[in-house]
Amino acid sequence: MKKIALVLCTSFALAAAHAQTFNEWFRQKKTQIEYLVNQIAAYKVYTDDLEKGYRIVSGGLTAIEQWKHGEFNLHDAFFASLKKVKASVAGNRKVKQTLLLVDEMQNNFVNILSLKNFNAEEMNYLRRVRQKVSVFANASLDELSNVLEDSFFQMTDDERITRIDAIYEKTKDEYEFVQSFAIDAAMISQQRNMHP
Repeated sequence: MKKIALVLCTSFALAAAHAQTFNEWFRQKKTQIEYLVNQIAAYKVYTDDLEKGYRIVSGGLTAIEQWKHGEFNLHDAFFASLKKVKASVAGNRKVKQTLLLVDEMQNNFVNILSLKNFNAEEMNYLRRVRQKVSVFANASLDELSNVLEDSFFQMTDDERITRIDAIYEKTKDEYEFVQSFAIDAAMISQQRNMHP
């Protein structure tokens, strides 16, 4: 038993030699608390930096989003404006002149078809010419109507005016043909009237 007691005493003595003292144990807790306080302070600095970075990124993304939508809205407004016909374009003098020319062409054909001294075959020819001219005139009027209609074409004012000018020139050429045709028909009718 003495041996066992000796072994136990030796074990306790060795254990006591390696064990912490009460003072060391409290100092270790104090060191650990200081370490944890430093960790908390470091995390607080890290959190502040993270929040600043988030605000910067969020502000930048918001600015980009606003710029993108602002740019889109500008483009959208521009393309929407291309669909609207301005009063200055619709009131272009060549629009009115084109309408007058078409009206005059119809009046000329009323006069041509009222002429005397033409046989049935010649009258059929005059009607076919009138029909073809009417097809061209109606096509010009349809095109003019489309150019002047909101949302039909997406064009700048200059493009619309250029198209109106082209329609006017084409209609003017048709009108000059009809006038010449009417003069020729009237001369033939008059000659036949003088020399039956």
